[in-house]
Amino acid sequence: MDGPTATARPRRPAELDTTLQPRDLVAVVVLGLLAALVGWALLRDPPRVATLTIENPTSYDLTVSARAVGTDAVVSVGPVGRGATATFQDVIDHGDEWVLDARGQGRDGGEWTLTRAQLEAADWVVVVPDSVDEALAAQGAPSTPLASSSTGSDPGGSAS
Repeated sequence: MDGPTATARPRRPAELDTTLQPRDLVAVVVLGLLAALVGWALLRDPPRVATLTIENPTSYDLTVSARAVGTDAVVSVGPVGRGATATFQDVIDHGDEWVLDARGQGRDGGEWTLTRAQLEAADWVVVVPDSVDEALAAQGAPSTPLASSSTGSDPGGSAS
């Protein structure tokens, strides 16, 4: 016999400390606040402009859209009849530079850019540029008949 051999006995696991430490409580509160802040930032409603008025001097009913410069996120502002003016409420604010786009008769009328300063100076009234009328005409778009123009107000009034 070679002599006694030592056998290793497994150690008992130390008892887990389940009491809440102050540093743990601080970590939970900080993580909760961060989660709430991220949630608020992701779910909040975008800033809006109270009213935006579009004057359409073209010979086409148009659908006007807007987006911020440098993005592809286009939001429809709404329809504006031929020779009419339409006012839209609670329009999403596109920041310091707005890119406006017009479509008529299923065709692209082009886009134009206005700065926030220009919009504010014009009291948030946008006049569709002549280039939209020209672009639609160049694509062979027929003018919208006056009788079908039902969006916005007819600046000439109605005949009796």
